[in-house]
Amino acid sequence: MKNIVLIGMMGAGKTTVGKFLAKKLDWFKFVDSDDEIEKKQEKTISEIFAQDGEEAFRICEMEIVDIFSKNKNQIFATGAGVVENEKNIENLKKNGILFYLETNTEILKHRIRNCTTRPLKNDFDNIFKKREKIYKQADFIVSTNLKLPEDVGFEIMKHYSKIKT
Repeated sequence: MKNIVLIGMMGAGKTTVGKFLAKKLDWFKFVDSDDEIEKKQEKTISEIFAQDGEEAFRICEMEIVDIFSKNKNQIFATGAGVVENEKNIENLKKNGILFYLETNTEILKHRIRNCTTRPLKNDFDNIFKKREKIYKQADFIVSTNLKLPEDVGFEIMKHYSKIKT
């Protein structure tokens, strides 16, 4: 079966919703790209940005996407910037259905306000403007505004069930 690929800004709930889906769809494996990058680099995302720079992070991210996008039956929570590389989108779409977890920017900012592990959060508005158009090219757009992660997960499952995989 095709992968369920979750895209969206930091704080949209990709990891939370992905874990919920993995519990409900036990024939799927949950994969978080940021976790995989940290394992591969043996550093946190913040350390990679600080020590090696964003470009090094993006290269590793592209490698992780390339590896995991070849698999099936995965729920893949991507990093927020994965969409900035056209090759990533191409790879993710080969075996996946992309779901954009669309969230109001004020809600996103509130969710990440105290987070110290998101290296690009201080440039949130510019990043959002740059990525929003790309996010909206997903196969499905699912609003997360004022919804529980479970409700978002059930909506994704409803859309996914209508697709021939």
